Amino acid sequence: MRLLPLLLVPLAVPTWAEPRGDCVELLEAAGAGHLPTTSELTQALLTEGPEGGTRWLLMLDERRQGRELLFPEDAPEVLDAKVLDALERLTTTVPDEVLARLGEIEEIDARHSAARVALDLLAHCGEGPDLRLACELASPHPDAKQSDHSRVGRDLAAAVTAILERDPSGYGIVESLYGAGHPWLDWNLVRGLGGTKTLAALKVLPRLLGAVPQWDASVLSKIGDVARMVQTPLDDASLNRIRMYLTSTLAEERKYAAFALGRLDDYDSLDDLIGLLSDDDRGVRANSYWALRGITAMTINSEPRRWRLWYDGETQWWREQGGELLARLADEDLAEVCLAINECGTKRLFRRQLTPELVPLLRHSDPTVVRLTCSALHSLRALDANQALIEVLEHPQIDVRLKAAEVLAGLTGEQGLPAEPEPWRERLSQPRPQAR
Repeated sequence: MRLLPLLLVPLAVPTWAEPRGDCVELLEAAGAGHLPTTSELTQALLTEGPEGGTRWLLMLDERRQGRELLFPEDAPEVLDAKVLDALERLTTTVPDEVLARLGEIEEIDARHSAARVALDLLAHCGEGPDLRLACELASPHPDAKQSDHSRVGRDLAAAVTAILERDPSGYGIVESLYGAGHPWLDWNLVRGLGGTKTLAALKVLPRLLGAVPQWDASVLSKIGDVARMVQTPLDDASLNRIRMYLTSTLAEERKYAAFALGRLDDYDSLDDLIGLLSDDDRGVRANSYWALRGITAMTINSEPRRWRLWYDGETQWWREQGGELLARLADEDLAEVCLAINECGTKRLFRRQLTPELVPLLRHSDPTVVRLTCSALHSLRALDANQALIEVLEHPQIDVRLKAAEVLAGLTGEQGLPAEPEPWRERLSQPRPQAR
């Protein structure tokens, strides 16, 4: 390959600027009307090294209009907007050029350095379809050890996360790429996917289970990590895929399945989790106990027999008295209705059955009933009641509106919003992580 010569020109460099090099020369030439070619820019960035992509983008930003107002004495030449646009478009062609050159680079470290430059640019500028290019760039060389790829792997995962945050259409592409290439690429796709901490990631991750068995435990772990930030119930099909791993022959998979289901607040897994309190593996037992306490809010110790007695007692009570409790919610005696609402709040094991019965009471004419219903839904962690609670923010009584806002804050982790419906509708419509 031909290397562009380094022009050593004496220059007083401001403390904030990057050292003078090939990229600086190309920028100055562009300012004079001579845009570089893709090949020239690629070579300059490869000469800069693994951080060349980031430095190049910073230098472009420093030459935008307005920079000279911030640093009138030190600012570099401001480039015309059309020139900057052309340079930015040119930058997006570099990763393809790097991929084309990889076959010519024999030295492993040099290949990794070139791949990292391109991945850095994709992290800043790439879109969903570029995820395929990112995987090609990071594809392990047959002669390299897996340990040699660690930095490239981190850059691939970072590029995946950044692209997905910029272009949600990439989630489907990640799903199609997973299991289709080298297992090392699959692991970094999982890392990048989990790094977004979004509802979309939470929905995709369970669908990856089984595609690459060696990473199933890692996928389960990522599900738990993402679920901590995204408080949204998963569909039954996704939950069933996770629950299957509670009976896996591998302790690592059982351990992380318990962790994920605990994060997902999955009541339907309680029976199996209680069984895992007697597991041979210490980590499985610990995660199962942690999940049981988190899901139920019970303070029972880790003795399996005590959990089994509690669980069997609750399920027997529901079979024998659950129908009567639901009937009391429609009683004509308001005092009886209030007692029934309070009892519902203590029966978190049956959240799915109780929430649909409680939500209509948020429209009850008696404000006390509405306030108690808000509290019961909070105790049940009824995330699917959020929209109904927002409607309560239009209630004529201020104390009822304040209670609804308090419960919404507790369920969603959103703090500081007023007891008014519009701010809550706007905030909860945004695809953003929610603290657990």
